[in-house]
Amino acid sequence: MNVGVDHDTSAFAVESIRRWWRGRGSLDYPNANRLLITADCGGSNSYRYRLWKAELADFAAETGLAVTVCHFPPGTSKWNKIEHRLFSHITMNWRGRPLTSHEVVVNSIAATRTRTGLTVAAELDTNAYPLGVSVSAERMSMLPIVPHIERGAWNNTIGPADDNPHLPLCDDRARIRSESLHALADPPADRDEPREAERAGCVFGLGSGGPGRAA
Repeated sequence: MNVGVDHDTSAFAVESIRRWWRGRGSLDYPNANRLLITADCGGSNSYRYRLWKAELADFAAETGLAVTVCHFPPGTSKWNKIEHRLFSHITMNWRGRPLTSHEVVVNSIAATRTRTGLTVAAELDTNAYPLGVSVSAERMSMLPIVPHIERGAWNNTIGPADDNPHLPLCDDRARIRSESLHALADPPADRDEPREAERAGCVFGLGSGGPGRAA
C-alpha cells in the first residue's frame, strides 16, 4: 500500500503502481512483459483523464511493459477483487482506531493479517502531487495507446514504445460471457444505438484503488 500525504492525482496513482512494480512485481514476475490493471471508472484513475494515460505511458516506457487497463463500469467498484481480498481486511483491522497521524495510518495498514496468510506492506509517500496538471491534445496523440475492440473507451493497452502493443485476446469463455452481458444490457428499442463507451468489455484482473493505493 502506498499512503500519500498530498492530493490523490493520476500521478500519485501511477507512482503507486510504479512502487509496487519495483518493490514486488518485478521480483515475483521477472519474465513479465505485460501488466493488467483493473481500475474504478472514476477517481484519479478515471478513463477520462489524460494525465492517467500519459503517466501510464511513461511507466510503460520505463519498464518495457505493455500495460493493459480495464475499467469497471460506473457503480461497480465492488466487483474489483482487491476490495474483498485487501481493503476490507484493512478496514476491519483499524476499525475504532483514531487515525491521528500518517504513522498511525501506515502502521495500522501494515499490521493487517488474516488466518489465510494475508500480509500487507505499507509505506509513506511524501512526494507532492499538485492539482491542475494538464496534458495537451498533441501529446495525447503521440501516446502509444491502442483501444480494445470492446468498450475501447474503458479498455486499452499502452505499449512501451511507439509500435502497437500486442493486445491480449479473449478466450472463448470470456467472449461468451461478454456477449451474454452485452445481450442483458441491450437498450430498449426506442433508444439510440449505444455509444462507444457502452460496448461490452472482456478482460479482467487485479488492480488498484482507494486514496492509499495498492497495485
